[in-house]
Amino acid sequence: MDDDTSARRILLGTAGWLRDDWQLGYYPPDLPADWRLAYYANDADCVLLAAAQWQSPSPDFIEALDEMPGELTLFLRAPDDAAALPDAVPPPLSALPAILLVEQPLPGAVGWPQWVAQGDDRWVDRASGECLVRWWLESADLRQLRARAGTLPAETVALVLDGPSASPALLADLRTLLELLGRA
Repeated sequence: MDDDTSARRILLGTAGWLRDDWQLGYYPPDLPADWRLAYYANDADCVLLAAAQWQSPSPDFIEALDEMPGELTLFLRAPDDAAALPDAVPPPLSALPAILLVEQPLPGAVGWPQWVAQGDDRWVDRASGECLVRWWLESADLRQLRARAGTLPAETVALVLDGPSASPALLADLRTLLELLGRA
């Protein structure tokens, strides 16, 4: 892959890596819980986490982060209450590639790269103009995904699937689709 192609690659992921419906349909049944994030990283480049998932992490969550491959990017939704945000990136997140998604820039969030919301489903890095787009999926129809791919802003560097039909199992097909369209 040449530098021009790698520079255009879109990071693909889902909102979260643990959902009840994925336990049977995506993850092998004998896979230990703390290995699921590493397994997920075989198909995904990023993951979007709600504030509740990362602010008060369970021991299993922390153990999964310890097993996480370093190339997986974490997009962290900021809490609704900015005062609930720690002053600095808490361990173990401080050692990982993580970007805070905020409604408005938070000047007190030292050490956090921040991308600012531009509506409900898009966050922009104000320094570079790069953006994360979230697609809500009611159904996993590749024709609909193809139509949506044609509307992705040129600045899109990350795309996250969310909703009832979102699954890491879709990411390989989505990557192929984006490659065919010259977007990934």
